[in-house]
Amino acid sequence: VAERAARGATVTQTIPSESTFTPPSINAGAWFPGRAFDVSIGGGLKVATVRMVAAGDDGAVYVLANLNGDSTSHPIKGARDVALLKYDAAGKLVFSETLGAAQSAEGFAIAVSSDGKVAVAGAVEGELSGGERATGGTDGFVAVFNANGEELWTARRGAAADDRVNAVSFGPGGAVIVAGQTASALTGQTALGGKDGFVRGYSAAGAELFTRQFGSGADDAATALMVRDDGAGGMQIVTGGVENNRGILRRFDYGSSTGFSVGATRDIGLFLGGAINALAANGTALYVAGEVGADRLDVGVSARASSAGQEGFVARMDVGLSSTTIDRTTYLGSAQSDAVKSLAVVDGEVYAAGAAGGVFAAQGNG
Repeated sequence: VAERAARGATVTQTIPSESTFTPPSINAGAWFPGRAFDVSIGGGLKVATVRMVAAGDDGAVYVLANLNGDSTSHPIKGARDVALLKYDAAGKLVFSETLGAAQSAEGFAIAVSSDGKVAVAGAVEGELSGGERATGGTDGFVAVFNANGEELWTARRGAAADDRVNAVSFGPGGAVIVAGQTASALTGQTALGGKDGFVRGYSAAGAELFTRQFGSGADDAATALMVRDDGAGGMQIVTGGVENNRGILRRFDYGSSTGFSVGATRDIGLFLGGAINALAANGTALYVAGEVGADRLDVGVSARASSAGQEGFVARMDVGLSSTTIDRTTYLGSAQSDAVKSLAVVDGEVYAAGAAGGVFAAQGNG
């Protein structure tokens, strides 16, 4: 793809004879070697907006979508519902499940475990099909399904005002960790002013393990999450978000015998109008991705310089959140507004994906 873009739009590249893939019957002009399938999400729904995708170890693709209308096979109860769709490696739809919100629901995050379980999370208003009742405004939720699309459990938590889950991840032993935002005090917690961020853990069976509400006296949120095994039967947890217009990373630890503990916090710069969208870890390195304005990040030297306006970025630092010699920042931007939305570490290589508002330098056409 990069080679074709570098040569310019006037060059036509055909599928090599050894490729096992064939162009689709529609949109064939956008086909390129390596593209495995191209499907339309929604199956006749009035409006289907894909919010996030995740891959399973078996090559399956899981899609989290918001549905604003009915199809012949999937009527929704309220104004908007959340759907989980699974496609196999060839692009065939395996199942489609809806949350069953009586009024409105939005999905913001999805995660797939190594044993094939899928967690979806977001915000819901009104009752759910399983009998979960509203606590006030919108409530954060997480629902866990098995590989066949059967719902295993759903947890809905909220307070007097609006709450939402922005990120979800599986932890050791099938634990499910979520991070989000609340506009009032969660059960057993204290409101700090404005909107606060929070992190919460559930066991593999859906029992609540811990909750921590945090932030400043202004508006705060946790929008990204990294969870991994600490090698000693517990887990390391890092949240990222914008708190009082600053990019803030927070470290937590949890173990069944040691309980929940709060670790380091790191401020990575002014994020007025920006966001932290993704976190990933590799060894002792933590990778942070998102979008930031003209003030830029305070994380080491720049491995790739910024361009102008809002920039996408990937920053590297120590997973313990201390400032070390591995600190680096790479900007991915054009003269327009850009953002990095997701990260993946594969065999030591870091991959970033997002949205470019204009043309990246030496990267072909917009």
